[in-house]
Amino acid sequence: MREHYWDKPTPISRVKWHFVTGRSGPPVVALDGGFEPGRLYEVTFKATGARVAGVGLAAIRDAASAFRYRSDLPVHGTTAYVQGESQDGRFLRQFLYDGFNADEQDRRVFDAVWAHIAGSARGTFNQRFGMPRSASVLLTPTRFPFTTDEQEFHGERGSLLQLYKTAQIPKIFFTNTAVEYWGGGRAAALIHTSADGKKDLPVPGNVRIYLLSSTQHSEAPFPPVRARGQQSGNTVPQREIMRALLRGLDVWVRQGVAPPESRYPKLADGTLTPAASVKFPAIPGVADPRTIPGPGQIRDGKVEMLPYLVPQVDADGNDVAGIRAPDVSVPVATNTGWNFRSEAIGGTHEIVNLLGSYIPFARTSADREARKDPRSSIQERYRDEADYLAKLRGAADVLVKGRYLLPEDVDNVIKRGRQQWQFVTAPATTASR
Repeated sequence: MREHYWDKPTPISRVKWHFVTGRSGPPVVALDGGFEPGRLYEVTFKATGARVAGVGLAAIRDAASAFRYRSDLPVHGTTAYVQGESQDGRFLRQFLYDGFNADEQDRRVFDAVWAHIAGSARGTFNQRFGMPRSASVLLTPTRFPFTTDEQEFHGERGSLLQLYKTAQIPKIFFTNTAVEYWGGGRAAALIHTSADGKKDLPVPGNVRIYLLSSTQHSEAPFPPVRARGQQSGNTVPQREIMRALLRGLDVWVRQGVAPPESRYPKLADGTLTPAASVKFPAIPGVADPRTIPGPGQIRDGKVEMLPYLVPQVDADGNDVAGIRAPDVSVPVATNTGWNFRSEAIGGTHEIVNLLGSYIPFARTSADREARKDPRSSIQERYRDEADYLAKLRGAADVLVKGRYLLPEDVDNVIKRGRQQWQFVTAPATTASR
């Protein structure tokens, strides 16, 4: 057994821990003196009885191919899309890499593949003793190759699409939140930079890449609540933007109309930066994200750190690049892709996996000065609720013109805006912050 916070494991003597077998269920591990909250404990052992892995990849391929090309089934179509989120998104990156978008007759299986919140990772879905549900902080499936174009890294050349003929290659969406850049080992920047993290790469014509600015792995419910993190969960909505992108993907496949242009941070314009250089404001009571350790991969049995590149932020701490939802471009809070662990669960210098933060602005300039908060207050930004909602609608209209928001979803933006205004302007004694 070993214990660690990130990439500095410490072995634990075998005499200090043991397996405890109960009357039901598998054995559990016990440690003399107990486990320390916030630490990750790993037990390594030689296993036997490997299960067959990788069958799911073939099953998805064969089912989609049958729906497309066979005429004797209840369901038959001319096109097929697939979308997966988080682990499912990593599954799809593995699906592409292993060549499963070509069926047994060498025909293209999916016309469009959309991997959401997967970062640059794949998964242990097709290897002996694979653990696809592993929750390790060091995401071991984050390994080369990371991009759809061929690269070289440590003497190895490859790409996610290296096994395909041109006619077998699908149209691809990669969408990520700030979380996939900041934590969990997903290293999202590597899908659009060189493997050494030193330069931007061009995006192929069949690929679109989008950052959902200042969002978390999955949006938290509104009004925000504080649970495992030091801050409330990030509530910036994603569903309206995702709906618009889906429509763009559909017309791209069926009608040949190009979808909205890629929007993601770049090294060339400074919107993508090493984590140590991010200009996050010094907000009282908020930990410094520059202390968050970066992503790594397992290489030759050892941890090798990867380039740690994250979205640059504005004076409020919100992401500059990407698709900025109206909640971000007309803000009432700082919204991040990280959230440090609360004292209640321990390890306060570590982040909660997959969680972001919602950090409201002060209500008035007096409140801001009393807190020594560098961010402008609500009062200093907006004359009143009507002014705030007008600016929110203006931001929504801009997204509609770019096809990053559907016209029918603008009313949802305004409805949510009213709820936000009531929340952030309520007296501190009645609002949960």
